[in-house]
Amino acid sequence: MRSLQLVIFAVVAASPMVALAQTTPSSPAPDKAPTLSEKLNKTDGVITPPPSGDTEMTQPTPNVGTMPVIPPQAVTPPGQAPGEPKPEPK
Repeated sequence: MRSLQLVIFAVVAASPMVALAQTTPSSPAPDKAPTLSEKLNKTDGVITPPPSGDTEMTQPTPNVGTMPVIPPQAVTPPGQAPGEPKPEPK
């Protein structure tokens, strides 16, 4: 029995190995993503952020009025009581 096992092993070991056939993929390889240099060439070197915000906005922003402005001559300088005469510049 031992000799039969050795014979079978010798036959299998001595027989040429059958190479598996290599197959080509049925679909072409996917295109690789463009490099950063290729992307910048398309936009002339300008990097823009992706679009954001509500693109379906139909109403304009509400008008909240105007900001009141106090003219400078109406403001009392610090350390001076209201109604006191202002010092005259020289």
